Amino acid sequence: MGKLIAMDLDGTLLPEGTFQINPEYFEVLQKLHDEGNVIVAASGRHYTSMRLLLKPVWKDVIFLCGNGSYVTCRGIPMDVKSLPDSLYMRVLTEMKKIGGFVCADTPEAVCTDSDDEDFIRSMSGGYRMSLKKVKDLAGLCYQGEDLEKKPGHERGILKVALHIEEDAAPIAERIRSQYGQEANIMTAGAKWVDCVPLGADKGIALSRIQGQLGFSPEDTIAFGDNGNDIGMLRLAAESYCVANGREETKKAARHVIGEMKDDAVLGVLKTLLKKG
Repeated sequence: MGKLIAMDLDGTLLPEGTFQINPEYFEVLQKLHDEGNVIVAASGRHYTSMRLLLKPVWKDVIFLCGNGSYVTCRGIPMDVKSLPDSLYMRVLTEMKKIGGFVCADTPEAVCTDSDDEDFIRSMSGGYRMSLKKVKDLAGLCYQGEDLEKKPGHERGILKVALHIEEDAAPIAERIRSQYGQEANIMTAGAKWVDCVPLGADKGIALSRIQGQLGFSPEDTIAFGDNGNDIGMLRLAAESYCVANGREETKKAARHVIGEMKDDAVLGVLKTLLKKG
């Protein structure tokens, strides 16, 4: 039996909000998959961005998207969680008060009511996600049939996120102090604060994957850099934080390796390949 290899993307494999990934990753990931390992790409990104980023190997990857609110493989959803409608409205209102730019994820797209051209360009050009411009996020309601809607979750919104031009950690703590009993509030990258449903984060989603596929923590390897990776790192006997990661993430990892810009994770992945 191979290993379960879970990897964060932004800040761990490539610069945040870009597609500047070393193409050698694709070759190594393909070989690891062919040798019997299971690859999990875990990110706050939307599925449409992640699939395009990992296009050469997308059929051989489990996508843990939106910080665990949407898990899919080969286009088939494995686990989907949506925010309670009333909570979405309260967090949305709070994020709007803080300022910055707010987005909301549905299974098909990331939605925003911002008119800021630079922000729109960074989202559609940098992350290359499916971006949908709406008149008002307060009126957002997903109409797709691929999401089972429970009472109180009729809007079908997976995540609401705030982008600010400053360190996101203090803002995340402020929102967590208000809504941390009702949702998972976390930093995702240097400038993002993500709000996802309770029971949805990278660690919980990875735990479910472990259970579904029969992997133990001893069979699991994980890589990350940010606060939203800590739950995932704690589920892996061999966990790695890149040197450019947050201090709290380094403390949660068993190993601290080189920096993302030097492809430190790629170096570790190569050591997992069978010799010859």
